[in-house]
Order: sequence, then C-alpha cells, then structure tokens
Amino acid sequence: MHDILGDFNAFHDWSVEGIVIVDQTLELHLAFDGKKRTIKFDGVSRCQLNDFLIQNIIYELKILNKDISTDGYKTELDLLPALPYSGSKSQKNLARITSSVGIYGVIEFSELSIQ
Repeated sequence: MHDILGDFNAFHDWSVEGIVIVDQTLELHLAFDGKKRTIKFDGVSRCQLNDFLIQNIIYELKILNKDISTDGYKTELDLLPALPYSGSKSQKNLARITSSVGIYGVIEFSELSIQ
C-alpha cells in the first residue's frame, strides 16, 4: 500500500472534527490550519476508538504491517473486540491513531482513501 499518510506527515497535529460510520465504511473528518480532509476506511470489520474529547489532536496516524508476527500489529489486533466469523478470514490492514490530546484508536480495514 502506497504511504499516502506520509504525504500528510501522518496527520501530525491535525484535529479530528468528526467520525461517520455507515455500513462498513468509517470516515474521519480532519482539520488543520484552515484545511480539511476526510480519511475514508472501506471494508471496516472492527474498530476501537477511545478517549474522544471536545479537542482531539492527532500525534500519528499509522498503517501497521499486515504481518501477525509483527509486535505492533499483534498488540493492536489484541485491542480490538472479538467478533464472530464475518465472512472473511483474510488478514486486514490496521490503522493506529495516537494523539497529543484525546482520541486513541485502532481500525481494521481493507482500503483507505483521502479526500
């Protein structure tokens, strides 16, 4: 997967203005210095978003390698709630959101786009 997050410096210091979830699509609405972007995660099977506050400043938004033997991937995968079989046993991408203030989360998804 091309590192499109790198094009935006992992969204460091951007604020999360909102989250929209419809079916298996999760959108993060972000703002920074008058600019707005939407990160769209398609094929979302699980997510865990914690500590959402009035102000949510991203420290880093990172896509983790899909290799289950990788420590970071396994650690974040273990944070997601267990789900019954959902139709696909293929390994998915994980996005980890760490913050300077507020939100922390992990999103399991198939495809990512930025608008």
